[in-house]
Amino acid sequence: MLALPWIIGCEGCGQQDPAQPDENLPVNQFTSRPIAPFPSGTSVSEYRVKPGHWLTASKPLQANREDQRGTLEIYSGSTVRNEVGEGQRFAQPIVAERPVVLPKGQMKRLDFRLLAPLPERIDSREGFFRHRLSTRQQGLADDSGDRKILMLRPEQYFFVVLTTRPERFVSLQVADWVKPPRDPDQFLSSASPTNYRLVFPDPDDLLSLPETMLDWSSTAYLLWDDVEMDRLTPAQQQALLDWLNWGGRILVNGRYADKTLANSALAEWLPMSADKLIELEGEPFAEMLESWSVAKDATTANQMAVVRQSNSRVGLDGRPHGLSVELPGTNGLVLSRRVGLGNIVMTRFDLTTDVLKNWGSRDSFFNNVLLRRPPRRYSEQDGSTTLQFVDSPSGGTVSPAINSPFRLFARDGAVRYQVVTGTDADEESNVDQDEQDGEGVLASALSDKLAGWTAPANIAEPMGGVGAWTDRSQVAAMSLDSLVEESGISIPPASFVARSLAWYLVILVPLNYLLFRLLRRLEYAWVAVPVIAIGGAIWVARAARLDIGFARLQNEICLMEMQPGYDRVHLSSYIALYSSLGTEYELAFDTPDAVALPVGIWSDGLEEDPVQLRFGYGEGPVLSGVQVASNQTRLVHAEQLLSAGGAILLKDDGAALENQSQLELVDAFVVRRTDEGTLQVATLGDLPAGSTKTLRYTDQRPLSAIAEDLPASVKPLINAIGSGHRFGPGETRLVARVLEAPNKMRIEPAASQASREAVLLVHLQHPPLPPPRKDRNLAPPPRESVEDVMLEEELSPPL
Repeated sequence: MLALPWIIGCEGCGQQDPAQPDENLPVNQFTSRPIAPFPSGTSVSEYRVKPGHWLTASKPLQANREDQRGTLEIYSGSTVRNEVGEGQRFAQPIVAERPVVLPKGQMKRLDFRLLAPLPERIDSREGFFRHRLSTRQQGLADDSGDRKILMLRPEQYFFVVLTTRPERFVSLQVADWVKPPRDPDQFLSSASPTNYRLVFPDPDDLLSLPETMLDWSSTAYLLWDDVEMDRLTPAQQQALLDWLNWGGRILVNGRYADKTLANSALAEWLPMSADKLIELEGEPFAEMLESWSVAKDATTANQMAVVRQSNSRVGLDGRPHGLSVELPGTNGLVLSRRVGLGNIVMTRFDLTTDVLKNWGSRDSFFNNVLLRRPPRRYSEQDGSTTLQFVDSPSGGTVSPAINSPFRLFARDGAVRYQVVTGTDADEESNVDQDEQDGEGVLASALSDKLAGWTAPANIAEPMGGVGAWTDRSQVAAMSLDSLVEESGISIPPASFVARSLAWYLVILVPLNYLLFRLLRRLEYAWVAVPVIAIGGAIWVARAARLDIGFARLQNEICLMEMQPGYDRVHLSSYIALYSSLGTEYELAFDTPDAVALPVGIWSDGLEEDPVQLRFGYGEGPVLSGVQVASNQTRLVHAEQLLSAGGAILLKDDGAALENQSQLELVDAFVVRRTDEGTLQVATLGDLPAGSTKTLRYTDQRPLSAIAEDLPASVKPLINAIGSGHRFGPGETRLVARVLEAPNKMRIEPAASQASREAVLLVHLQHPPLPPPRKDRNLAPPPRESVEDVMLEEELSPPL
C-alpha cells in the first residue's frame, strides 16, 4: 500500500493546465474556401451570379481537429451602396440547408442550390453569400459573415468553354460580340455593355457545371473543345441535353470530336457523326474566308494565302445527319442542326489554328456563322463608335432576348391574355386590341426583322432577363388569377358586414315577431330563432364566398411544355394552399430536377422568418417553413423536369401526329402558321397514349377549336397559348389537357380536398433560324482617348 502512490502517481506535479491549448491541434478548427457558384473557373475573383436565376454552388470545407457532423446553412442577399460607399444589406428570405459529414483533414466539396438575389437597383451589382455551420458537438461552429459576390447585368449571360487549353481561347474575351466597343472618353462603370462572361471550368477537377437544367438558365452558349464527355456526371449530361432542347446553343470544335463526343450521349444530336480524322485541303478554307470576309478587310488576302500554302490540316470526317445543314459559304466545313429550340454548330477544323488567326473578319465569322447571331454594323457619331444590329433601328445595350436563346414558356412565354366572349365580332375586336397593346408588355421591343433571330420573350423580371425565375410572367399571372378565383377566398368589405348584421337583426326580431303575431302563435318565434341563425350563416358564407370548407384545400394548375422529338417535359405548377387553422407546409420532391418557392416571397418574405430549401435529405429538394395563417390562402410556384415516357411528334411530313408518350390527352388541337403566314388549326379531341391521328387543317381561327366545356380554371390559359399569337412562319404547336399529369411532388400535411388541372404545350416545330449574314463593316481604327492626348502632350519636349 505504501508503494502504490509511487507506482500510479498522484498527477499533482505533472498535471497539465486545462486552459493551455494543445500544441498539436491546428489553430483553426475549420478551413474553408469561398463559395463557388456554377459555372465557374479557377479564379475566385472571376466568380459571378446571374440575378433571379437558380444556381448550383459548392462550399469547400475541412475539419482540422476531429471528425464533424452537422448542418450547413447558406444565406444570400444584395448590397446597395450610397455615394460615400456605405452599404445597405438586403437579405433574401431563403435559406439553403444540407447535412454535413467532415472527416478530419479532408477538404469536402459541399454542393447546394440557391436562387441568386435580385438587386435593389439596376446599377447595383453587389451581392453576398454567408455560410453558418452547426455541429452536434458545439452548435454554431463556424460563421463566415457576408462575403461579397458580383452579379451580372440583365443582358449578360455565361459563355462556358470546355477545354484543357484555355490559353487558346483567351482572345475571345475581347471579341466585339462579347464586349461591344465603348467610348474611351467615358468612365468605366457597371453600365458598360458586356454581352457574355466567358467561363473556363477546371478540366482536372469535378466540372463546375449544374446537374439540373433549372440551374442552366444563366448560360447562353457552350463551346466544346477537347474535354471528354465522361468528365461530366450522368446528371450533368442529362441537364446539358435538357438545356439544349430548351434553347441552349453548343459550338463544337470538331477537330477533337472523334475522341470527346463520338460515343457520348450527345452523339445522336450532332450535325454529323465523328467517325475519323482526315487531311483537309487548303482551297475550301480560302473560299470560306473570301465568302465571309467583311467589306474592306485588308487581311483576307493574306489569310487566303496562308491557308493555301498548307494542304495538311487535320479535320473531321463523318456522315452528316439528315436534319443538319451546311452553312452557306463554308464549303461543308461548318454544319448546323436544330435540336428542339436549341442549336448545335459543328466545325470540321480546329478553331484555334491559323485559319482564323489574324483575320480581321474573325469576330464577324464567330458572331454570324458559329453563334448564329444577327449581323451588325459599326457607326460613328460625334466621335463615338457604336455597334448596332443591321436589322435594329437603334443601338445601345443588347436585349437579353438576343443574347440568350434559352426559353421556358412558363417564365418567358409571350401570349395573348384576354377574355373570350365566344362571338366572332368580339373575337375580332379582341385581336385588334391585342395587336395595338400587346407589344407594350414586352420588356424588350424588337423590330420585326430582328425578332426572327430569337424566340419571342416576355421579360417579366427586368433585373434578371430571360429565363429568370418569376411569378409575374403572363402564364403565371393567368394561372394565379384562376387559382384565386377558384379558391373562393375574398375578404368582405365593412359595408357588407354592416348590411348583413342589420338584415339579420331585422329578420330575427321585428319580422319574426310580426309573422308569428299575425299567425297567433307567438310562442313559435322562439323555435324560429335557431332556424334563422343557421340560414343566415349559410347566406353569409355564400355571399362572402367562403365555400371551400373549414379544413385544408389544395388547388393546382400546371403547364407542361415539351420540345420537338424530345421525351422530357418541363412542368410548372401553381398551387393554392388553404387552411382553416394556422399550418406549416412542406413540399418534398422525389427528383433533383425540381424547385419551389412561395409566390411573392421577395416582397412578402421576412429575413427573420425565411423558408428553407433543404438538400441531401431525400432524392430531391425539400421546401419547408411555408406558413399559412388561419383561414388564409398561400400561393406556391414549383417546377419539375420529368420523363413523359416518349415524344409527341409530327409524322408523314406533318400530315399526322403520333403520341409516343404515356400521357392521356383530351381536348387536343394543333395550331400552325404556314410559310405564307396563314394561321391554321386542326381539331383532334382525345389523343390517347400510343395513338396516331391524321391532321386536317382548316383556316378557321384557333379559338374556335377549343372545347366549350373546358374547366374554368384552365380555359384562359388554353385560350392564350393556342391563340396563334406571335407564331413565326412554320411554327406548329399542340395544345391539350392531360388527364393524369406526372408528378414527383408531395405536399405535407395532405389536403382533405385537392384538385389538379394540367395543360400541355408541345412545340411540334419551331420557326427556322434565318440564314447567317456577315457584318456590314469592320470596326474603325481606334482613336486616341483624352488620356492618350494629355499624356502625349506631357511627354512632348517644350518648343
